[in-house]
Amino acid sequence: MHIFLSFVGTNDPFSTKETGRKGQGPILRLLEELKPDRAVFFCTPSLQSRCAELGSVVRDLHPSIGLEIVPSGLEDPTDHAAIMRFLITHVQKVRRAHPDAVLTASVTSGTPAMHACWLYVSSAPELRLRLVHIREQRFVTADRPHIQEIRWDPGRLTVQSADTMAFIPSGGAIVPDPFAVALECSIIGEHPSLRECIRLAARYAASGSLPVLLTGESGTGKELFARFIVRMSTRNGKPLLPVNTATLSGQTANSELFGYKKGAFTGAERDKDGIFQTADGGTLFLDEIADLPLDTQASLLRAIEYGEVRPVGATEVQTVDVRILAATNKDLESLVEEGKFRQDLFERLNVGTLVLPPLRERASDIPFIADALLARINRNGGKNKRITPAAMTLLSEASWAGSNVRGLKNAIERAWHVSEGDEIDTVHLDIPEGKRRASEGLLKPLGPGFRMEDQLNAVRDHYYHLALEKSGGNCSEAARMLGLTAEAVRQWKSRRAAG
Repeated sequence: MHIFLSFVGTNDPFSTKETGRKGQGPILRLLEELKPDRAVFFCTPSLQSRCAELGSVVRDLHPSIGLEIVPSGLEDPTDHAAIMRFLITHVQKVRRAHPDAVLTASVTSGTPAMHACWLYVSSAPELRLRLVHIREQRFVTADRPHIQEIRWDPGRLTVQSADTMAFIPSGGAIVPDPFAVALECSIIGEHPSLRECIRLAARYAASGSLPVLLTGESGTGKELFARFIVRMSTRNGKPLLPVNTATLSGQTANSELFGYKKGAFTGAERDKDGIFQTADGGTLFLDEIADLPLDTQASLLRAIEYGEVRPVGATEVQTVDVRILAATNKDLESLVEEGKFRQDLFERLNVGTLVLPPLRERASDIPFIADALLARINRNGGKNKRITPAAMTLLSEASWAGSNVRGLKNAIERAWHVSEGDEIDTVHLDIPEGKRRASEGLLKPLGPGFRMEDQLNAVRDHYYHLALEKSGGNCSEAARMLGLTAEAVRQWKSRRAAG
């Protein structure tokens, strides 16, 4: 298998310069020349719309190439340290998934800092990474072809394995890049709302003991964020125990969580540690916290406040050091008012709160997530299926209410098994009309109260919103998609902000 890797640059998919070849940018020209089996594109936030356009073009021009677009989270594309951390993480990931594949990376698209980091990463012998570049036309000769592999010998460089390639700041500790770690935890997307959640979760993680309450609809990734918080904290490498509290009944909750002593109840034939004792020194992820029995909530509060638990049947407390991460898709404040959840426990958990956005509010991330999910399904199934542009549009227009990323995964997995060929098309996707998000209410029938100007304004606002969402709020990128000037987009934003 041959896998091509590249950052997406400002000249992708189509060059703003005269290229002499139908205006194709570097990536399209390299794909045409190299004809890889798979392509992995690394996307920066500022070029999100170009990444989406590139993905669509590649699916059309090269349907046999398995495609994965990976959001890099690199806000500063000149930050060598952040680029290095990202590349090491993701090239290692590709190599481990495909130990026998030929890996070829482009040092044409992207920034000079990215090119320098590619060169350094390629010196790690276990990655077996080839580099190619496109030479400017004025330098092309008979012995200097337009597209050429870079062959170099690290020579007197101290050759390091990829695992040891890390940048250590003056403080002496390796500082993990939160967006790179988020990707490792399968948190995928470039939407501003998701990126703000990643930043906030990283800040919460810095405190090794702060309780964090993760809220959001089912399927928004609460457990993934719990794992991210642990990875970013000083408790990384220590136990992380997920517990679905909805499965704990009032009679067994205390014994399951805090353990019990021999003879405490019928069947207690020996002392047994609870989940808290097992997680000592680590982290406890309490999912569906709203369903925890009221009497157990009081014991949980004491464990959080004082680090003390009392096993069932014990006369003395035990000291534990456990961080609590709790999650729910219910409104805890309403449950407090109804007397179904303790006010004091809610206040203690609500110190660090993370509200995860539903997928319909970051629909521009759906192509990234879909590509990553399909790549994983393809690896497990030993096939190289692709999602057609029409099917990707349908996935992006679904509301995914109530299921979110979990629902998206199930839909793609189902379609993967249903489709017989190499393509997943709209006919393979089971998405009812009523669950599509796109342009509800845009087209109104003629009748009393109909005004053409209102209708046109609604359509205009819809596409301004859509372009700004897809561009992550970048007015210049949104203007390019709309065929307008950046000033026109900025004026529209100002009018909307003014009400």
